Amino acid sequence: MTPLTLVLFFAFFQLRLLPHAGAVARHHHGGGVSLRSQQAALLRWKSTLRGSPALESWRQGTSPCSSNWTGVSCGVVAVRRGHRASSSSPLAVTEISLRNAGIHGRLGGELDFSALPFLTYIDLSLNSLHGEIPPAIASLSRLSYLDLIGNFLHGHIPREMGSMGLLGDLRLAFNNLTGRIPASLGNLTTLATLIVAHNMLAGAIPEELGKLASLDVLYLGSNLLDGHIPESLGNLTSLRYIYLYGNHLSGPVPSSLGNLRKLRDLDLGQNRLSSGIPVFLPNLTDLNTLYLAGNELTGFLPQEIGLLAKLNTLYLYTNQLRGAILPAMGNLTGLNYMDLSDNQFAGSIPGEIGSLVGLRFMSLSQNQISGPVPATFGNLTGMARLDLFSNMLSGPLPQEFAYLTHLEVLSIANNSLSGELPPDVCKGGNLLVFQSFLTPVVTTKCDVYSFGVVVLEIVMGMYPSEIQSLASREQHRELVMEDMLDKRPSYPTIVEEKEIALLVEVALACLQTSPQFRPEMEDVYQKLALHKPSSFASPSHAPRPEEIIQV
Repeated sequence: MTPLTLVLFFAFFQLRLLPHAGAVARHHHGGGVSLRSQQAALLRWKSTLRGSPALESWRQGTSPCSSNWTGVSCGVVAVRRGHRASSSSPLAVTEISLRNAGIHGRLGGELDFSALPFLTYIDLSLNSLHGEIPPAIASLSRLSYLDLIGNFLHGHIPREMGSMGLLGDLRLAFNNLTGRIPASLGNLTTLATLIVAHNMLAGAIPEELGKLASLDVLYLGSNLLDGHIPESLGNLTSLRYIYLYGNHLSGPVPSSLGNLRKLRDLDLGQNRLSSGIPVFLPNLTDLNTLYLAGNELTGFLPQEIGLLAKLNTLYLYTNQLRGAILPAMGNLTGLNYMDLSDNQFAGSIPGEIGSLVGLRFMSLSQNQISGPVPATFGNLTGMARLDLFSNMLSGPLPQEFAYLTHLEVLSIANNSLSGELPPDVCKGGNLLVFQSFLTPVVTTKCDVYSFGVVVLEIVMGMYPSEIQSLASREQHRELVMEDMLDKRPSYPTIVEEKEIALLVEVALACLQTSPQFRPEMEDVYQKLALHKPSSFASPSHAPRPEEIIQV
């Protein structure tokens, strides 16, 4: 996973799923633990860590509760001895929150969890903790929130954690954890969020997870899990998010998932699931995302798929689905993203697809679809990318394509289309066309934009919309150039430096926001073939030679 993916992943769950920290525990049977011993435990742990300026406020002679120790919060607790409440420990450390604090070290070792019995909240995510998760962490019987996402922890998830009866949020994603998911986690009846994605966990998903009646989020994606999806997950009627993508799960999608009427996201992509599209889909009336791509699903699209009125994202690509694309799919008026590519769909594209006016991305490529492209596609005015390549489509593109002014990528090659590409389809000025027309006609300004995108995709490996965003940063051209050059190859020669600089200069000129400032393709050819100056960009848009950075 890239750093950006990790940040986006983390931000998504912080915004949507972060619960309020658990309330401070009020009673402790068997005697209190002094604040001084809690201070000593934290200072011993600090002494084993390195590279964390955030912990400079943790000093001898100061109190974690009255001296503003970074990342430490305290609460008033009552300690019960026998039948009488005692105030021998009125303050105690209840929270440690050190997300992205630059901590390097171990979670276990010198951190004495038994000296911190009042902890209810721990967030050590996005640090550089290594080693194993110590089984002793289970002694934190009051803990309700544990977040260790984005560290370098390895080893197994301790089965002892199944005794942490107040735990409501367990986040261990983006580590190097191995072994099986402990069946004992099924004892955590207050657990609302379980996130252990992007590790190397193996074996079957425990049936015992079906006992987590309070579970709202189940995130097990990108591991090495195998076997069938347990039927017992259908007992988790509070579930809203299931992410099991990127494992080795096989067999059918269990029918019991039809009981999960609160489900919003169902992501089972990139597994080895077989059988057909689940028939229980109409039960999931709140479903927003359905991701079943990259499996071995067969059969036809069920008519009931058109009942998912709240569906925003439908990804079914790379399966073995066949039959027609149903007119009922025109009822999915909330759809923004649809990918049915790399299947065996046949027949014509129903005109009802033109009712999906919110679509921004649609791919029907690599199927056996025939007939004309519907004129109703002209209603899809927000479409940014349309992939229809490698089908058996015929006839001309409808003139209504001129209304698709936000289109950035149009992929229609390997069909039997005829005639001309409607000239106005490039009216927006930023269209990249992959096509195989008999008599293609597009404006030269459209051609050079496509050329610029292709050049910078090769150099940068980015999507057209990302390139457009970078190219528009005219006030920071030096930074734009630095972003654009791929630093992975070996250091170039002087001649190669000049050639790369020239190529990037030309590509940026082709990507001017206003088509009137773009060069003609003949000018581009002259510039590259003859290596001679050309005044094909306006002074306010063209990069100056001194702004081309050294690779």
